Amino acid sequence: MRILHLADAHLRDKDIDEAEECLNFVVATAQLERPDLVVIAGDLFDSQDIKLDSKSAKLAGIFLQQLADLAPVLVAIGTPSHEGTAPEIYELIDGVYVSVKPEQVFLQDGRIVDVETVAEYGGAEAVLSVIPTPTKQFFQGSNEEISAALNGIFSGFGAQAFSYKLPHILVYHGSVSGATLSNHQIMTGRDIEISRDQFALAGAD
Repeated sequence: MRILHLADAHLRDKDIDEAEECLNFVVATAQLERPDLVVIAGDLFDSQDIKLDSKSAKLAGIFLQQLADLAPVLVAIGTPSHEGTAPEIYELIDGVYVSVKPEQVFLQDGRIVDVETVAEYGGAEAVLSVIPTPTKQFFQGSNEEISAALNGIFSGFGAQAFSYKLPHILVYHGSVSGATLSNHQIMTGRDIEISRDQFALAGAD
């Protein structure tokens, strides 16, 4: 299985020429490589106040349509302060699936479908466990309670995926505790962080 993965395009009008050049390169790569699935793991936009008639919104629509013509596209919502739920509008494009909450979906016959469709028709090729950026607005409670809730989600995803005996792909947008950034800074002290041990609970491939 061939997966084209990208994230953090952070589209904004003032950088639109550079953004278009980069996205055109992604599309050209997809045309050459012919992936089975495209995963955009958050922060397609740089602002949650994106306007539909902006250059960025128009470019995103063209970009997603070009990718969806080649393979199913999964878009996970990213940081709320960056894009809110703005990418949801692109689910109107045939072949684009936008995930706005923790959920498990499936790759089946060149499209992304829910568990009910798989139960009815079978024949899925992969399980996709998706966790858009976790926020304290979504997960109520203390950091310890939020961590416990995330443990339950990862463990549940792992158990469910194991029952299908399919390749299991975990998609997440957010902070990972202990990660080293490109400037050599160690990731620490963010709002909600996921540890490698928590990721392991999902048993993803």
